[in-house]
Amino acid sequence: MLFPSGNFLSASICSLLIGSIAVISIRVGAPPSTPPASRSTTSPATTAAATKPTPETINVELNSAVNVFAPRARGVLRPMQAMTLPGDLLAQLGVMSRGDNNEAPPTLVTLGDTVKFDGAFPGEKSEWTKWDQGVEALIRKNESEGKRIVYELWKEPDNGRPFKDRVDFFSAFVHTTRKIRKFAPETVLLGPSTLKFDHGWISEFLKVCKEYDVLPPIVCWHEDGLKHDLSGHIGSLAESFWQDGTNLNRIIVSPNAQIDGKESPSDPAIFLGQMERSIKSNAYQHINQNFEFKLTHLFTNDQKPRSNFFAYQQYAVMEGMSMKVNGSGTVDGVAVWNAKTRSGKLLLGRNRTRVDNKQVLGAVTLQLKAAAGSDVRLIAKRLADSGAKASNGFEKPVESDLPIKNGEVSILLPGFATGDAYLIEFTIRGEAPATRPASGPATMIAATQSTTTTAKKNENSR
Repeated sequence: MLFPSGNFLSASICSLLIGSIAVISIRVGAPPSTPPASRSTTSPATTAAATKPTPETINVELNSAVNVFAPRARGVLRPMQAMTLPGDLLAQLGVMSRGDNNEAPPTLVTLGDTVKFDGAFPGEKSEWTKWDQGVEALIRKNESEGKRIVYELWKEPDNGRPFKDRVDFFSAFVHTTRKIRKFAPETVLLGPSTLKFDHGWISEFLKVCKEYDVLPPIVCWHEDGLKHDLSGHIGSLAESFWQDGTNLNRIIVSPNAQIDGKESPSDPAIFLGQMERSIKSNAYQHINQNFEFKLTHLFTNDQKPRSNFFAYQQYAVMEGMSMKVNGSGTVDGVAVWNAKTRSGKLLLGRNRTRVDNKQVLGAVTLQLKAAAGSDVRLIAKRLADSGAKASNGFEKPVESDLPIKNGEVSILLPGFATGDAYLIEFTIRGEAPATRPASGPATMIAATQSTTTTAKKNENSR
């Protein structure tokens, strides 16, 4: 979540509460004839079953720079696992695996999971003794050992367990913050770490914290879906910072436990694409905003990388100008463009929980528009979702040289199933030819491979 003295916000979706130009469109590869099973994190709307595949197009506007790209994600460790992760692989994540001043990443400790207390929750019937003693002992021990720790009081306190009333959590946060500031004033205690974005809930929490002078240095919450307007969530809360006089300026967002536990490579690409939109839309707010993820979720118990590790790995080395991406129903991601080298890169993810679970996934097409050149060199690699299992990384790259006609070129991305990620690198070459008819979609991989891979993947889709 938070980095104690740094400029980054944790990835646990906590928000500070209180010359060549191209446009890319992407459509997903051939789908199965029947709708795949859904492992949705939210309850989809009930509609009649679809009978035909729904093709999708994702547009990447390379002529509309958002800002200079910089990684918007930061990783944290969890207790008892900080010393077991493979250092050589963590190093490949660059700044995302480091804390302030290139130090080790902080460990996120949930006090409610570590410290014992009397009653159903800390402070029930004003019983604080065991809790206060445990909190102080834990923090003093971590300080004496020189550990870099960030604390949260409770994980997702709005889920109805054990706090039946939000006031009970507010009371525990106020009491605990006051206690900690007496003996360890530099300690970072994030909040509120809610299950989902709830503007009213979070705003009330911040108002109470302001009233009792215990505002958290970082506001954070978890997102409970991959289709939400993350930019709107961050923007509305940032707006309330000055309206309510809390004057906070750091927000951290992360996926909730249900999404986080799936370890799909598609999800980082989708969330980080939403973060790029928020960076641009909320630039005037001067808010430090980041996405937080748990480094321990990137590896198996025997320290082998999962597929989501490779998604973060590629995101870490992206550079150039961040470009506007118009996501489709199930697909979204991040795009960068370097006008000097006339090259770009896209990291895309696909997750069917973004649409009705009865929708039949259709083919995905990548379309480059307004490309000022004669042809494009394109390299595409699919990253299959390995879930909790180890992954060998991206599949063998497929390379294509495609002509640009009328400033456009279209490419099918086969096998792009729910949970998967796709890495696409392209370079525009030559001078723009005379006007010619626009090209139709070019298949990069044999149709048999597309159909087989997609059908097999979506058979076990979420």
